[in-house]
Amino acid sequence: MVTKRAKPQAAKGITLIEVLAGLVLVAIVLPVAVRAIHIGTTTADMARHRLEAVSLAQSKLDELVATADWDAAGDTAVFDEPFERYTWMVEMDEFEGDVQTLTVDVSWQRRGETQSVRLSTLVDTGSE
Repeated sequence: MVTKRAKPQAAKGITLIEVLAGLVLVAIVLPVAVRAIHIGTTTADMARHRLEAVSLAQSKLDELVATADWDAAGDTAVFDEPFERYTWMVEMDEFEGDVQTLTVDVSWQRRGETQSVRLSTLVDTGSE
């Protein structure tokens, strides 16, 4: 009678080396992933503020051109809610003859630093 010998079964589970390798991989990848997410959200926040500021500047510039309110030059004010974090300033500069450069600056604070956008257009102030 021939007896069959039982084959030794392979150990099931993971070894200590595999666990350590996994921990090292997580320790390398996790900080990089968190930093990438932080950079992405910061960039999105900056883009949102800049887009709002450009839209507000364009709106103020359109309002001034439509009303021909050239006396507003030199004015500085804060936008109404919900945009009270943005301030605007209007400037008029000589260009040529009756044509002037009308400029609107919109600024806001971000992390203690002043950020701003500036939009300009030419207007004919002689046809009032």
